[in-house]
Amino acid sequence: MVAIAQQIRSDTPVILMGETGCGKTSLIKCLAKVANVKLEAVDVHGGFTRTDIRQIVRDCTEQFNMQGLKEMWIFLDEINTSPDLGWFKELICNHTIDGINIPKAVKIIGACNPYRRRRFDGHVKESVSKDPLSQYVYRVFPLPETMKEYVWQFGRLSNLDEKQYILEMTKKTIARLYPKKSQKWSSSIPSIVRKISISQNFLRKNLQDKAIVSLRDVARCLSTYSWLRRRSSKTYAVSNWSGKCLTIALGLCYYFKLNKKEREDYNKVISSNWGTPFDRQLQEEIDTLCNCFEIPSGVARNQALKENLF
Repeated sequence: MVAIAQQIRSDTPVILMGETGCGKTSLIKCLAKVANVKLEAVDVHGGFTRTDIRQIVRDCTEQFNMQGLKEMWIFLDEINTSPDLGWFKELICNHTIDGINIPKAVKIIGACNPYRRRRFDGHVKESVSKDPLSQYVYRVFPLPETMKEYVWQFGRLSNLDEKQYILEMTKKTIARLYPKKSQKWSSSIPSIVRKISISQNFLRKNLQDKAIVSLRDVARCLSTYSWLRRRSSKTYAVSNWSGKCLTIALGLCYYFKLNKKEREDYNKVISSNWGTPFDRQLQEEIDTLCNCFEIPSGVARNQALKENLF
């Protein structure tokens, strides 16, 4: 963080490269908060054009001047998903837009995803061969040579760091759920952290891609868990409902991504110290929900339909 801050202060272009969801955006937000600097975070995408770039720079510059700010940061995330990389190169490396200088105190920071080829099965490779971007893990365009000189390899989180992130995210989720009783429910935190960590590592290992899961999956799982916990249940005791909420969240965010053999292996790993096997608990919830639907005659109530309804 200190090294990145020094580069920003010295007007050296900063471009962070790392896997999606590895904490690039969170780091810049934390850094801006510590530095007491106004931050404008922008999510770039494939439809992001030079017109959008001009508008963002114009709006931020006006905001900078009107509010009399001493310094402002513009963080452009996933810049290499846009085909207009030449404009980002001018903005980040030259600190100009259309040849016009941007105020020196308005700092431009970029972030991008790695340009890495995917691993394919034979039949899958044939089906995507007509799309040149499909052969890469991320649908990204190669960076201009000038930008490559300023790339900061952010990499990916180690398993230990990721587990620490999961722990802190879980603590925050429990604190939001029970602001006055968070201490009472703190005993459930280690179990939640362990099961999410196991799920992350299992998918990363079995789907053979370190980018297949990230902290965004953790956030999605905890968000689902939190949403379910806020829904009262008259059928189950509070402690039982908590376990069912976690089962549903893990099922939606991890289990359904796996094929039959992978699900069997995942069930063995995740069911230890859980009592009832994970897949049986999840199936009970799937059946309970599907029984609430009126299925038209002639439609088979098979597992594929149940999972899609769920």
